[in-house]
Amino acid sequence: LPLNAIGYNFSFYLVKELHSNLPEKEAEPQPEPAVEITTQEETEDTNVFAGMIGYDGGLKAQIHQAKAAVSYPPNGLHTLIIGPSGSGKTFLAENMYHYAVQQGLLAPDAPFVSFNCADYADNPQLLNSQLFGYVRGAFSGANATKDGLVQKADGGILFLDEIHRLSRQVEEVLYPALEDFALDIMIGKGPSAQSIRINLPKFTLVGATTRAGQLTGPLRDRFGILLKLELYSPQELGRIITRSAGILGVPITDEGALELARCARGTPRIANRLLKRARDFAMVESEGTIDEETAIAARKWMDIDELGLDELDRSLLRAIIEMYNGGPVGLETLAAALGEESVTLEDICEPYLMQMGMLTRTPRGRCVTRLAYEHLNMPVPKHLRA
Repeated sequence: LPLNAIGYNFSFYLVKELHSNLPEKEAEPQPEPAVEITTQEETEDTNVFAGMIGYDGGLKAQIHQAKAAVSYPPNGLHTLIIGPSGSGKTFLAENMYHYAVQQGLLAPDAPFVSFNCADYADNPQLLNSQLFGYVRGAFSGANATKDGLVQKADGGILFLDEIHRLSRQVEEVLYPALEDFALDIMIGKGPSAQSIRINLPKFTLVGATTRAGQLTGPLRDRFGILLKLELYSPQELGRIITRSAGILGVPITDEGALELARCARGTPRIANRLLKRARDFAMVESEGTIDEETAIAARKWMDIDELGLDELDRSLLRAIIEMYNGGPVGLETLAAALGEESVTLEDICEPYLMQMGMLTRTPRGRCVTRLAYEHLNMPVPKHLRA
């Protein structure tokens, strides 16, 4: 017990001496008041997305996500825009850039660099040199050192259209550029090989694709936000046609715009193309104004029916019905029978016919539905009758 007491007193003495030698505790700094980040108030005139039909309706959620993507500190989130051809992916990417500049998130002179990956899809090395640049003599024709698109997009946005056409070799190089803004280069071979890291400028990547399923998982996972654009309704397309007609100086009625919108396959690009052809027809065959009757006559003149099907679409359905008893039939066989490329049928005809419920894909091939028979005014087989 005395030893315990002495030990206790000795330990207490050491603790007391050490405590007396400690410096006085500094006062804890008070947290600074939170700084509220504000953006400029948007009105109908200042909202850069107001030019997109559906910004306050069908595209409202996508536009909110697009604003969040460019506003995310410090450099924004890499964004992937998914949608059918002609649905406005490039227009949305450009508006994201203008919004970032308007809100002060990007410098007024920040670049917006656009590139279509399909242009060099068959040459991965040349595509890689376009993205990251090259030095003089790197390959035949490289007469001078040239900066890549990544360097040109310093502090801005790099827009890659048809990003699913990137080769696997280019994707592997792109991964560290997206995550660490660096480029890893291997020099040498075997045990003496070493990796050199080259720092790249900060940029935000916005990719666009019509085939999200063809993107590899690692590339798709490196995008912070995925924006999916759906097909437009006839009412929205009617507004797009009316606005485009005003830009072109073409007089058009609401009924005429809606008639063209119904056969535009839900795509603004097709809607604007039909408007231009209807304008040509109205200038020759009528007084120049596109009303409902003129729009119907122009549609028939272009060999497009009321659902937007053209002669190739109807030929595809008739071939399956008349030559293969409604299917199933393989794509290559069908393409040979029609004298068309299989990729044309797969990319242009089939998606819209499937959306309209006239065509189905099965493991054995393509089959038509009851709606296809009814649309072509052909007798419906017993097994398809309700």
